[in-house]
Amino acid sequence: MKNKITKFLNIFNLPKLLLLLVVVFFTLQVKAQTNLALTATVDAFGAAQAPWQWFNINNNNIPACGVQEAFVWTTGPPDQTEWMSWVWPTTIFTNRITLHHAQTTGRFLTGGVIQTWNGAAWVNHFTFSNLSQANCENEINFPTVGTTRIRITNFQMGTGQNSNPNFREIQIWSAPPPSGGGGPVLPPIANFFPSQSST
Repeated sequence: MKNKITKFLNIFNLPKLLLLLVVVFFTLQVKAQTNLALTATVDAFGAAQAPWQWFNINNNNIPACGVQEAFVWTTGPPDQTEWMSWVWPTTIFTNRITLHHAQTTGRFLTGGVIQTWNGAAWVNHFTFSNLSQANCENEINFPTVGTTRIRITNFQMGTGQNSNPNFREIQIWSAPPPSGGGGPVLPPIANFFPSQSST
């Protein structure tokens, strides 16, 4: 019976099959990110007034480039008091934000500071700059952080109109917790290999 089982496993090359499963598992962990912005309470402020149509910033509707869904009022150039924020009821982990700009001819956010909430105050987490104004969509990658609040402030603007940055959508993507942060753990598989003897 043992020989039959071994032959059966060898037919399907179990070691390679298990390796493939491991690769698929971790690939899915990297790629299966969800848009956390959809579940956030959003707000923004600039030029001493509330933003325009800011409820559209996380409505999961992304029209073609050239269509304005929402914007933050600012001076020209921004006076560094402007901000936009996302708040969740529980801790989230993220390492990537996607900006869907409304246009590329002006009103284009090219840089800023990503801040997180430490429970008592806002702290700087990552500074980004020089986003390409040739792209109507830009991604900002940064070290994974766990927080209940994120905001972008210290706006930097591109060429053309240098105030009132406008957008079609802003997405904030989930990320696995940092090492040791409670991420998924694979079960041990060493003794599944037919070439290894059990003890």
